[in-house]
Amino acid sequence: MIGTIKSATLVLFFWCIGLVILIQAPAAFADANLLDDANAFAEANAFSEDGKKPLLVLTNFVPPYAMSNDRGRVTGMDVELVRAWLDASEIDYTMSMTSWSAAYEQTLDRDNVLLFPLDRVREREDDFTWLNRLRAQQYYIYSRREPVFDQLTRDAMLKQNWKVACAQQSVQCRFLTRMGLPDSRILSGPSMAIPRRMQMLKAGDIDLTIFDDAVFGFLQAQDDRLTDQLSRRFHVGETHSWIAGGGSLDPALLARLRATPWPGVGGESRSD
Repeated sequence: MIGTIKSATLVLFFWCIGLVILIQAPAAFADANLLDDANAFAEANAFSEDGKKPLLVLTNFVPPYAMSNDRGRVTGMDVELVRAWLDASEIDYTMSMTSWSAAYEQTLDRDNVLLFPLDRVREREDDFTWLNRLRAQQYYIYSRREPVFDQLTRDAMLKQNWKVACAQQSVQCRFLTRMGLPDSRILSGPSMAIPRRMQMLKAGDIDLTIFDDAVFGFLQAQDDRLTDQLSRRFHVGETHSWIAGGGSLDPALLARLRATPWPGVGGESRSD
């Protein structure tokens, strides 16, 4: 009976997520920030039937790697890989989608939480327990398709008083800082998720932003108008995305995760 109630609760939970996204934005531009953090983390305070706290697995809207389909189910290339691994481990888990900043903070603050996709960089090395590598990804600067940006280079970007947006606590902001862009010209915050930055760039509220090339390609395939509106300008860096846990993973749980074969690529790649 308890298992039936739990299953029904999870189905209703993900259905509600899908309904909110479908009402407020097209599927391809579903803004994960619309989700209430209280809902996203409700399962973190629940207990499984044996009295142990379940594993909470968090992700955010990063298509085609992680997104929500029209039934509210969290899906995507990375999601299916992570599900296959966790299902093989036979660990009781809940997967939720929320904003990037909330997912990042909750992974560090709560016990037994995993986060993906998370770029592995030197500054994060000691904060997380790195479990499995998902893939490499390439980041580029994007602008509106306007003549003023046609000859855009790193040096030109630093000299002009252009505003550049990035997601809070993301490797994107790290790239901008390392390039020498002053903080006064970097717009970041919990609201700077992919759909929001896309909207701001098209509207002229920001001048430039950073996207993973595969993310932009996916969104472009969903809305071919982007081809005439936005343009990729230059490469800023490569990272490797991982699934990782916070610093408070139960030792027995961690041992079980590490003992479960990873169906994806291996290796210890880190982007310095």
